[in-house]
Amino acid sequence: MARFRTTKARAKINGIAGYFEAVLYKDIELSTRPDQIDAKSPEMFSWFPAYFPLKVSMALRSRIANL
Repeated sequence: MARFRTTKARAKINGIAGYFEAVLYKDIELSTRPDQIDAKSPEMFSWFPAYFPLKVSMALRSRIANL
């Protein structure tokens, strides 16, 4: 089960972004995370984040959504 925190405002989820990180050996790492890609994978352009669309959008009214 995945848990997502939203602001107090209503939200709508149309899909989920998928990122990964891998430690290949000691300090050799790969990452597609937006906050880590420049530090761990500079100039990497062959792998991209994945987007997993939901068949039906989810309207969120509370602060925590469970999938």
